Amino acid sequence: MAITTKKQSLGSFRGLATALIKSSSSLVPGRVRILQAKQADMFADFYKLLVAAGAFGFLILGSGTTVSANSLDDHYWEMRKFGGLAGLCREKPQIQECALGVGEWKPDLLEKVKANAPFCYVQCEHDQYGFVKSSSTGNEYPQIVTKDFDASSASRGVEFVIYPVALQAYKYKGCAGCSLIKTYPIKVSTTTSSGAKIFLPRLTRGTFYLPRPFRAYALERSEQGKDMVMNLEFGDSSENRKISKKSTSQYAEMLNQLRYSLIR
Repeated sequence: MAITTKKQSLGSFRGLATALIKSSSSLVPGRVRILQAKQADMFADFYKLLVAAGAFGFLILGSGTTVSANSLDDHYWEMRKFGGLAGLCREKPQIQECALGVGEWKPDLLEKVKANAPFCYVQCEHDQYGFVKSSSTGNEYPQIVTKDFDASSASRGVEFVIYPVALQAYKYKGCAGCSLIKTYPIKVSTTTSSGAKIFLPRLTRGTFYLPRPFRAYALERSEQGKDMVMNLEFGDSSENRKISKKSTSQYAEMLNQLRYSLIR
């Protein structure tokens, strides 16, 4: 397999630019040849700019349009490898969600966010964003819990536990004198108002990653004062359930405070 260095690529690109410019005229005066050489150098300088931009993980498409080549959407599966988002961000701080967002890898900024958010024991009241202390690790993490009850019985429904970049979901069924029965979905998605379907990649049983398009759509729905309709597939059945407009608004508040709203 041939390996081409940046220096070789630059030389090839300059040669190609020179050939293309020369092909526009078969006979040119000496001064024009000098101009052509300068134009070729300009092409080569532009190529250097593209290489430099690529080194920072961005591809410039046009005025005001930038596409990141280093989004968490391209690395989310590594969260399991590094023990969560904090571990991944410590290992790969160049990921945009790590560079711009606030989490355990930025303890000073995280403490400032905590100071302006409610603190809850076990979990916050439904549809309320706040920080909850883990009984197993002692760490405090942002969370929203919301339920969509069955109209016929409050003992049946779907519960969503929302984190900045993850969502837990399960269908529950209870009865007097028996333990709660939980059923976890195998697929979760939502459909935008324009008809685009956003699938949430599965991380573990009942836990799904919230990609950048989902976060952007949630911010949009919050601005509109609307809820979000989620589709959950359970293998042999599927259900449409709502994340309430209050929870959607609280999720947007979470994203704003933790600066994930800067990434769209």
